[in-house]
Amino acid sequence: MKRLIKSLAVVGAGVMLVFMLAGAADSCSSATSQTQTGTGQDRAGSVTLSMFNQIKTGMTLSEVRAITGMQGEQQSEVTIMGTTSADYAWANNDGSNMIIGFTDGKVDSKAQMGLR
Repeated sequence: MKRLIKSLAVVGAGVMLVFMLAGAADSCSSATSQTQTGTGQDRAGSVTLSMFNQIKTGMTLSEVRAITGMQGEQQSEVTIMGTTSADYAWANNDGSNMIIGFTDGKVDSKAQMGLR
């Protein structure tokens, strides 16, 4: 059950990221833009495959931020039966990105697309 909930959260975050990067419908992109500007994510920075590969299961968000040098953007957070799951995304201007999933503050999943 815990894995199913986490999988649904990751899929939802991925869909949200695709809309954000593709500049989907005006209402979606304006809502996403508000989220982006509120995170303080350094859009001038660049997340790389090397950074992604350094991220290991069990790391904290602070440790991931230290590796990337960027805040990341929280895509989702849900608490069910005392377990909190959250997904954060780091995206580059060319559309390449990574999504890191956390359960109770520790990395438990990660995915990337197009990182070099």
